[in-house]
Amino acid sequence: MSQSGTNANDSWCVELINVLVRQHDAVRELSELASRQADLIEAGRTDELLTLLGRRQELIDQFTVDQQSIGQYMETLDAKIDELDDGTRGRIRELLDGIGEGLEKVMQADARDQQSLKTAQQETHQDLSRLGNARQAQHAYVGSGGKDARRFPDRQG
Repeated sequence: MSQSGTNANDSWCVELINVLVRQHDAVRELSELASRQADLIEAGRTDELLTLLGRRQELIDQFTVDQQSIGQYMETLDAKIDELDDGTRGRIRELLDGIGEGLEKVMQADARDQQSLKTAQQETHQDLSRLGNARQAQHAYVGSGGKDARRFPDRQG
């Protein structure tokens, strides 16, 4: 990695790349799950959606742990970036860019899904409101008139 061969600088760099690769893979899986999530929301498949959300949370938790590790490496990277060969610098930039772009796509998908869920919630609220209105109308029609109040009068009375 550096011109001087394998040394302490190489180990931190290899560890950083390993963490970045893990994050890149996690973001790729999050992106795939975001696509499936949209399909499950549209189909109203709640149980499967909850399972998918559980997997997403696992990935996010690991991503957060890795992010803390990256913070430690980034200080070293800033100080020693010039010591790395072009290929290593390029690989680190490629991984960082891929992670950033992937996260942006996941966040956009989440925003669309959130809007879909909000729309579905509003529709359900309207349906429940109409159902409540229908029950009120039924009770008003039945009223407190006793057992004959439910009969519809015909021509004979």
